[in-house]
Amino acid sequence: MKKTILIAIHYLINLTVIVITAVYFIQKIADLNLVNNININSYYILIIFIIIMILIIKYVRIVSIMMYSNINTERIIKTYIKTVFVLIFFPFKLGELYRIYAFSREYGSLSKGIFTVIIDRFFDLLGLLVVYYFIYILNNGIIFNDYLINMLLIICMIVILIYFSFARTITVYKRYIITNIHSKNIIPVLKYIYILNNMYIYISNIIKDRGIFLFILSIIAWILEYVALNITVNELGYESIYPSSKYVNMLFYGNDIPYHVYTTIQFTVIFFIFLCIYFYYNILRKIK
Repeated sequence: MKKTILIAIHYLINLTVIVITAVYFIQKIADLNLVNNININSYYILIIFIIIMILIIKYVRIVSIMMYSNINTERIIKTYIKTVFVLIFFPFKLGELYRIYAFSREYGSLSKGIFTVIIDRFFDLLGLLVVYYFIYILNNGIIFNDYLINMLLIICMIVILIYFSFARTITVYKRYIITNIHSKNIIPVLKYIYILNNMYIYISNIIKDRGIFLFILSIIAWILEYVALNITVNELGYESIYPSSKYVNMLFYGNDIPYHVYTTIQFTVIFFIFLCIYFYYNILRKIK
């Protein structure tokens, strides 16, 4: 009975999130009057192809993170596609919380779900920053003085520094506490150190073997996104608020008509794939 209730709650959460995403998407289209302004031409096929390539690349990235999770391929595909679908248009970036919920449920562990999303987001952000600075320097010859983006770069550098120094630092503090502090109060402290160390080992096992690969995948995905936005501006005819040398800003801020047109196409493609996958796994395969 309890299991049935939990399953019902899970389906209710999924349905609610998907409905909110769809409503927000439809509202965005209506506000921008995108349907009436879309002028179909052959370049839409190229954008759709790029979107599918990006989906495959990001799927490989998430599979690379989860490869030793003992979660079957069907579950990973279904979880990935529904979380990507929600992430694009779910308001206020709350789609990340849904991703944590979805992956945590597959793992049966909240901490693993959180770390999966954090690692995926970190490499995604790092790839975006590299592509952003590279394209901006290529077009302008100088480092862009955007406060937010520079702060994100600094934060990423700090996180990387903490990661590489963590193992030695935690060992030094653990040794010092054991040898120099003689009190029952050190037991809770050692317990927290043990938890932190286990978290580090889990993350390290993912990054040390696959980190470079995850990073390269992220860079390729963002380059393809940038190409798709350029096609949206230059071939589909949607004017940007940015000059051509700063189209890359759309990747960060998403505050431009070409970006909304691109994400509308992206959302439509993912929604179609989402329906096909769920039709295959939940209906067609069972009939066979």
